[in-house]
Amino acid sequence: MEVVATLAGMSSSRTEALTPSQVRSARAALRALGRAGMAECDVDGQWAIRADASAEHAQSSATAYRCVHDQVVEERCEYRAGGVSQWSVQQAAELKANRAREQAWWDGLEAPERAERRRARQEEFAGLSVVEQERVKIELAERRVRAGVDEAARHDAWVDGHTMDAWVRRSIERQYRYQRLPEPLQQAKAAAWQRHRERFGIARGTPLATSRREHAAALPSTAAGRDEEFLLVDSGGRTTRRDVETG
Repeated sequence: MEVVATLAGMSSSRTEALTPSQVRSARAALRALGRAGMAECDVDGQWAIRADASAEHAQSSATAYRCVHDQVVEERCEYRAGGVSQWSVQQAAELKANRAREQAWWDGLEAPERAERRRARQEEFAGLSVVEQERVKIELAERRVRAGVDEAARHDAWVDGHTMDAWVRRSIERQYRYQRLPEPLQQAKAAAWQRHRERFGIARGTPLATSRREHAAALPSTAAGRDEEFLLVDSGGRTTRRDVETG
């Protein structure tokens, strides 16, 4: 059994102890080999490998191989001709249907639960390294692309979906956090975002975002000014300088 497990890639060594799951898988493999006439079990429960498969197994294997071979040849011809295989069509339809189910599930949650789930995932993401964050973003973006989503258009719509006040607040908060990162980490985050934009064709900004960026550029540019402006923004909107000074 250890030999079969090693040859099947379930174990790295014949002397390595098998887990219960690996034992079950190895036994299933041995029974399959027995049905094919390529192994046999004696009265003591010991398995031995036979050199040749049975004629029936050889014939069924050849038939199965021809079916797979013909399907691969057909799909290659469709691909080279610029066509789309039936498998690709079915896969795309299933991915879109699955995304629709996920969206329906999310929309069905109560607002407080959605907010809590979003907060938890944001905290989890923030705790990752730059490399791990980049990997997660790529995986999520590629998943959306496979489901038929235009990632660049989605990002532009998300950017333009902010109100002006929300955009300014977000810009201040991001700048505040970014300036407090060590310089090497700043560079790593900037490089990761640049790679992500290039990978998915995301523009540096929409016309609306450019206008907002010009507006944000008029905000305080010194570190002290940014800190003060950050304090002037609370969860309910923008407070006054007097509120801060007398609070």
